Amino acid sequence: MRKITILSMVFIMVLFPFTFTVFAGDYYVEGIGGYTISPEATFEESGASFDMDLDETFFIGLKLGYSFPEANYFSLELEYNYIKPDIETMRTTSGSDWLDLGGDVKVSTFMVNGILEYPEGRIRPYIGAGIGVSAVDVDLTLSGNIGGSSVSATGSGDDTCLAWQVLVGTVVTINEQWSADIGYRYFSSNPEWENLEIDIKTSLVTFGLRYSF
Repeated sequence: MRKITILSMVFIMVLFPFTFTVFAGDYYVEGIGGYTISPEATFEESGASFDMDLDETFFIGLKLGYSFPEANYFSLELEYNYIKPDIETMRTTSGSDWLDLGGDVKVSTFMVNGILEYPEGRIRPYIGAGIGVSAVDVDLTLSGNIGGSSVSATGSGDDTCLAWQVLVGTVVTINEQWSADIGYRYFSSNPEWENLEIDIKTSLVTFGLRYSF
């Protein structure tokens, strides 16, 4: 019985060596920050759509990565990031009547990224893509003056929806453990509730500090 067990283990190790070596790769953790560029949101309701600009804002995040030893140019990452852009106030007028619509958007996102990185040298460019889910909260405020009377209203909604991003950048080695990550990414998510759908899109410039184990 012992011989069968030993022979079985050897057979499995020969056929599936990857199973026993996958955890021998390089792990890293990275804190990231950045800033949005020209964020925007498209609102669609009952067949009608209109664009609203979002204020540029800061971006923060954290990711855990793993580089495969058999293919050291490829990494997988688990990432969390957060942005909170304000909705730029949009005014509509009709004669002496006017309405202002504004608010803010909070987006918390969990991503799985696939990264292709040049594996050699101190400066290593990369490209990648990610897919995941965003938890989106939207708060809207409406205020104005109609027929000489002040009006105001608030509304909110939340949804967990599909999100995706594409990434490009460069990793610069500082020493054996530490690296800097300078990048650009394009992000999109598409929350909806009831009869309202919002398409959120933004470019971001990012800077990260990475520690490799």
